[in-house]
Formats: sequence, C-alpha cells, structure tokens
Amino acid sequence: MAAPKDGGNLTGEDIYLYGKTQVQWKVGVQKKNCPGITNFVINIGTLSDSFRVKAINTNVDPQTWANENENVFIDFTKAAQFGACVKSLQTRFSPPNIRIELQGNTLFVPGLRIQMFQLAFTNPCGTNNLGVSYQDLSPECRSFTETFDRSVAIKKGASCDIALSLSHDGTLEIFPKYSLKSKDFEVVVTCAKGKLTKKFTTYKGYEFRVKCPTGYKKK
Repeated sequence: MAAPKDGGNLTGEDIYLYGKTQVQWKVGVQKKNCPGITNFVINIGTLSDSFRVKAINTNVDPQTWANENENVFIDFTKAAQFGACVKSLQTRFSPPNIRIELQGNTLFVPGLRIQMFQLAFTNPCGTNNLGVSYQDLSPECRSFTETFDRSVAIKKGASCDIALSLSHDGTLEIFPKYSLKSKDFEVVVTCAKGKLTKKFTTYKGYEFRVKCPTGYKKK
C-alpha cells in the first residue's frame, strides 16, 4: 500500500499496512563557526526493514503460537496462559473499557499506542523482552493528531479493525482481528415526564450533552 498522506509518522503499528513503504532519515548538520546547515538523507529501506521484520503471519492463534514457542516465555505457566492473556488484553482495549473523544462525526480512541507501550513495560503475558502491541488493519481509521498523538478514528456508523501482535525472530505474528464499532459506544438516555418517555441515543461519556425537552427530566 502506498505511504499514507495524513502527515503522521510511520511506526511499528503500521507494518501490516505500510511495511513496503520506503523510509528515510533526514538529518541536518551544522558546524560551529560555519554558516548554514547541510542536510543529509539516509535511506533506511522499507518500514519492515527498519523494524527487522522479514515476514508477517496473520490470524495466528495465540495459544498455538505459545505452545510452539515456549522458550520465549519467562516460564511454562506463562506460556500455558498466553492465549487467555491475549484475550484479556483484547477485552481491555475494547468497548466499554476504553474511553473515546467525540469530534463532529468521528469517535477517537485517544492514545492507544501510548497505552500499549505502557502495558508492554509491565509485560503481563510473560514473554522475554517481547511486548504485545497492536496493528492498524483499517487505513481509513489510522489517525495522528496533536491532541491524541496516535488514535483510532471511527466514523459514526462505521467500525475499525485492529489486532494484537507480537514480533519475534524476524516475524510479525498478528493474532485474530477484532473490530471497534461506533455502535458499541452508544448509550441511550431516557427523558421522562410522568408516564411519557423520550429516548435519545448518544455516546458513553457524552450523556451530559443530551438536553431533555421542556418538562422532561433524565431518568
């Protein structure tokens, strides 16, 4: 896939989509007492090369992978629990456990990359120096903003596919994908006036934006 045009920097979470994109480092050098700056362009190779990924496996069953790679775990108990651990991480990074920011017709899951990095430091799944990360699988959902750093952006009525992943021995293992659906963040606010009720759909955390009609109160 061609390099994205959204202005964001490519990272390890982009290898599935943009692994063949050519990467360059641009370095400006200035010497003391000499006018001007000399710019150098260093060609790194592809994004996959820069992260030392030679192959990609998709839809990998995490427990099967752990059983075949027990030597990369702290101990055999962590290897035996790896599938359950990955599932628990997916639950942790799924609605309603993650917060959103609503801007116009787009729901942002802010700072997902930062959250995953913080999680990697605790290494809950017990791999030796291998942190579980994620891959963006829907290019239209990839978002960089000054406010959120790195986010998943979900249009109202749409969904975005992501997958937890792990890089080992030159191979990016991508576990089964799951979807973040805008519908899963919806909540219903009920306004009541005696026996009469009116219902309004909004998003979790934005119930305060719903204004009940005159004479109605939120239940």
